[in-house]
Amino acid sequence: MICTVSSFVILFSLFQGSSVETTAIGVSTSAAISLSNPDLVLIRSVLYSPHIKGNVGESHMHTYIAREMKEATGLRHVPVALGRQGIDGIYVKYGVDGTPNSLVVSEAKFGNSQLGITRDGIQLGRVWTSRRLGNIARNYELIASQISRGDIQISKIPQGIQVHRLQIQMPDGKAAVFWKHPSDNKWKFAGSPGMLEGAKTQYQKMASLFSKASVGDIDYQRLLFKNSLKGGLFTALIYEVSDLDLYSLKLTKINSISRQLVGSNFIKVRSVLESSIADELAKKLPQISQSEIRLLASDYVRHQENIEELINAKRQSFAFSTIQDGIRFGIYQALFDVALGGGIEYFITSKVDIERLAYRGVLAFSAGFGGYSAGQYVAKSIIQSRVADRILPNGAVVFGTSAKTLAAKTAASALGGGLAVAVYSYGNFLLGYSSIGEAHRSALIGVSSLGLGAAGGAGIMGAAMAFGTAGSGAAISSLSGAAATNAALAYLGGGTIAAGGGGMAAGLMVVSGGTAIIAIAGGVAAHYTFSYFDELNELEKTSRTVDFIRNTNFYFSRNSVEEHSAIPSIGYWKQVFKHVLEKANE
Repeated sequence: MICTVSSFVILFSLFQGSSVETTAIGVSTSAAISLSNPDLVLIRSVLYSPHIKGNVGESHMHTYIAREMKEATGLRHVPVALGRQGIDGIYVKYGVDGTPNSLVVSEAKFGNSQLGITRDGIQLGRVWTSRRLGNIARNYELIASQISRGDIQISKIPQGIQVHRLQIQMPDGKAAVFWKHPSDNKWKFAGSPGMLEGAKTQYQKMASLFSKASVGDIDYQRLLFKNSLKGGLFTALIYEVSDLDLYSLKLTKINSISRQLVGSNFIKVRSVLESSIADELAKKLPQISQSEIRLLASDYVRHQENIEELINAKRQSFAFSTIQDGIRFGIYQALFDVALGGGIEYFITSKVDIERLAYRGVLAFSAGFGGYSAGQYVAKSIIQSRVADRILPNGAVVFGTSAKTLAAKTAASALGGGLAVAVYSYGNFLLGYSSIGEAHRSALIGVSSLGLGAAGGAGIMGAAMAFGTAGSGAAISSLSGAAATNAALAYLGGGTIAAGGGGMAAGLMVVSGGTAIIAIAGGVAAHYTFSYFDELNELEKTSRTVDFIRNTNFYFSRNSVEEHSAIPSIGYWKQVFKHVLEKANE
């Protein structure tokens, strides 16, 4: 679509001047920013893949033990969140009276990840595990002591912030959950006051179990889950661990499980990914509200067709991604502008001004690269802005994406396209291909055309959503979010693919093409409007010149020192001018 519009514009501009070509540069830059995903680039710049992999591996481990070992051994997962350096999985078997009496600890690794060497020895080693079990025991004991002193505050777990958390199962099957801020020493209870006394007894029992395990008074099982994902097949190899020395372990394979990532398994992994990504973003982008974080995470996962690639994706800085994409787009602008412009110039004149084409290519590259890069940073600033949170409703979805992200991309498109227009317009002036007045005019035409195109594109989409009908027969106006957006695009594309239409892809072409055509039409109209007023202005200047000549006596002197005197033969010259004017009026 961009190539087609650019071809038309460059061809037209060869005959009509540079204003319309400048508009094309702005429109294509604006379109490139609109079709980009600065929010996803921002996410990739802060995500740390090993943490994401670890969370997916832990989820798979918990699912396995819950399904395969729960019924066979009676193990129950004990959620413990005391920071990243804790144990991945802790499972306890309860007696008939609810007393915890046996323990299993486990670690999950994904792909090529290996058990790490720490100052406490190797992960899952006896020393490493014992010290962490001892820390958990002390926190259980601290909670029981706070309950005994009546020093426990009843409070729900706050949303959107990272907290430490301990949870156990009560004899009646209910969960007793305590939490605290990482910097606070006092635990809070997320339950009813009537549960506190029973929770105290159960937490004392848990403290005793973990304390005995940490000093070796009771034995416990240690398991390693090595997870991998290849070709949509999720596989876990399960090993039992025994010590060799402080820095090495003996691994004995006891089981393996495999599941295809389809149906409920796929939904489960995708849900874990969204949650893990949201947690990472909340830590790295604290200035963004939690509702926006959840939308960003969901949008990021939804845009990844291959879960395996998503899990293995590497962090890439925002600056590097932006420069890389900006260079790519700038090269496109330059090559297309030079190739098509040079070809048409040769077709018309049988020759090509190589030097001018080279300068033109540099100018097109600079405009495309500068406008695209600036637009990406504008979008990033708005997405991260707290001011935008006050203006736009948090978590609102428009056209299937976050209202904040949509506003960011819209502003970025306008500013990036405007910058490209300015660079191209005034670059032509600096290179001597236009006057300053023509540069002002080109910039004004380009910027106004961008605004007209944006309004036209929004109008096309708005009309489809207001008056269109979805493939199911329902009015699109009755739908919301992504469903409304997809239905509107399919409607503009002539219906769904199943119904014989072009689907959402064709609809996107209609919106994008319509936006570009409206912008170009605006540029053409503005060009002719300026040309019309230029002609009127020239006629006015000519008329004033003629009037001046008609009403002015000319004086001549033979040399600069001779006194000026009227020359009677001026009448001759008046007759000459009168004759010229009569011929012009004919």
